Amino acid sequence: MLAIAMLSIVFMACKKDVSVADVRLSQTSVILNPNDTLTLFATVLPDNATNSAVVWNSSNPAVATVSDGKITAIAMGTTTISVTTLSGNKTATCEVAVAGITFNQATTSLYVGNTLNLSPTVFPANAPISWSSSDTIVATVRNGVVTGKWLGETTISATIRDSMTATIKITVDFQDGTERPMFTIDDVQYAYPAPDQQYFLKGEHPTGFIKLARNFDYVFTNSNMTFRARLLVDEVVEATVPITWNASTTTMSWTLPNLENSTLYTFELISVSNGNEMIIWSYDFRTSMFSTFAEKMEKVVITNTYRNSLLISGLVRFLWGNMVSSEGFDQSDIIGVKYTQNKPLIVVKSALTDNYHRNIIAPMLYEKYPFGGAVKYSREEGQSIIPDWAIVKSDNYDYNTTAVFPWVHFLAPTYFEDFNDAKRQLATNPTAQATYGHLFPIDFPILPNGDNYTLNFSYTLPNGVVTDSSVVKTFVLP
Repeated sequence: MLAIAMLSIVFMACKKDVSVADVRLSQTSVILNPNDTLTLFATVLPDNATNSAVVWNSSNPAVATVSDGKITAIAMGTTTISVTTLSGNKTATCEVAVAGITFNQATTSLYVGNTLNLSPTVFPANAPISWSSSDTIVATVRNGVVTGKWLGETTISATIRDSMTATIKITVDFQDGTERPMFTIDDVQYAYPAPDQQYFLKGEHPTGFIKLARNFDYVFTNSNMTFRARLLVDEVVEATVPITWNASTTTMSWTLPNLENSTLYTFELISVSNGNEMIIWSYDFRTSMFSTFAEKMEKVVITNTYRNSLLISGLVRFLWGNMVSSEGFDQSDIIGVKYTQNKPLIVVKSALTDNYHRNIIAPMLYEKYPFGGAVKYSREEGQSIIPDWAIVKSDNYDYNTTAVFPWVHFLAPTYFEDFNDAKRQLATNPTAQATYGHLFPIDFPILPNGDNYTLNFSYTLPNGVVTDSSVVKTFVLP
């Protein structure tokens, strides 16, 4: 026993320290955005070194800091992250670049028709830049070259690495001595009443207005010039009212005079300078026999409801109907025209209160959407996932007729598209299919009889303001 103990003591006395031969990092160079973090891993060799402790350091902590290998990017620039072993003083480094883009000034100015070359400070220097202008009517930008287009302000944005953006505000003005043009009808974005509107509802809004796409403040602040709205019937002046200019919205407005129902009016936009009148714009519109949208829709009765099938599938049906009405609807009401920004004045949505939607469609298609992220329905910008907006113009409706209801309840075909999209996308995701596949029958559920399909109507002005009139109409399927 004594001999064995002595042998152990000899072996322990002969054990030697294992020196550090090298240290290596998991990455030797990296590019980060400000506020990004990244963890470097240090490997000390050999892996059985007696002392594998290391010390971390950043050569420029203003650019990026490091703690136990975790790098935090601070600001644009470069720094060297180093790791050094306490034993053997072995060192490995990683070059860190923190990307960035800045302009050397916050604002600048430009004359209409002139150009300006913007050169932001960019790091890395070869990073591609994406350019944009917040108001292309005022100025456009291409590859950093800004072109002044019109009076006003715009913000030019320069973006690198998809998310890092620098901005500069540019004020565009006319050069002294340059002739400043008068606005024309080509500058009109929308108008109310709309040109050629057949059923103007005089009681829906107390003012008329014309929105200009560009800023003509210099015209309306000219003390030698005033503007008026003039209304004529059979070439006889019925009213002349002053026009007010709002520079912030570039909109002319005027108080609507007392108008007669069912009357054809001519609107004239008049400028007066040194006693001389000039007609800038003239168009006709006709007033409705009703004063408000609610009054008009109160006289609309859906007399019959029809359930038609699409050619793509006998199971997919839409609803349309006949009506009794004292007055029809025109293009500005149903689909919109140029001077309503091609948006309808009458906005129709489904109330989604029918049993078909609540008890069959919603649980199947929308309550569990997006099904664990496996499904994405096709939608245009601004459209909600639940397609209450799927109310379209009837192909059977001729403008101004009073026999056919102008709108079609087209939700079922939209449901059908979502149904097929969901089944197809779930089929490519076994996990989601196992979880949600039971919600989908083999065949699309048919739109049933014995239900009421309610529509909500609202009246929306060309500037997007929704008036107080709201109406409910219902397709009844016996």
